[in-house]
Formats: sequence, structure tokens, C-alpha cells
Amino acid sequence: MRSAGLLDPDRGDQAVLMRGALGGASGTGVTVEPAGGSREPTSAPVALMKFPV
Repeated sequence: MRSAGLLDPDRGDQAVLMRGALGGASGTGVTVEPAGGSREPTSAPVALMKFPV
């Protein structure tokens, strides 16, 4: 897993554009991280989504 950026908790809707190759990606997830984010996930995902094959 790698960080895709931070979501603003004060916004009702938003999107994050990921950079780099995603050819090997099988899905995406959302974790709750400390203020300012972290280099890698520090908590279990609160949401997971597999990409269609």
C-alpha cells in the first residue's frame, strides 16, 4: 500500500488523483491517520474496494 494523499474531513465530497503506475493495483482503501498523514497506513482500513478485473 502507498499513500494517495489526504482527504479534508470538512468537505462533503472530494477526489484524489493518484500519480504513477497503477497497473499492478488490485484495489483501494481508506485509513484514519494522524494529522498531517503518514508514509504508510498506521490503522486498519475503514473502507476497501477491489478494482474490476
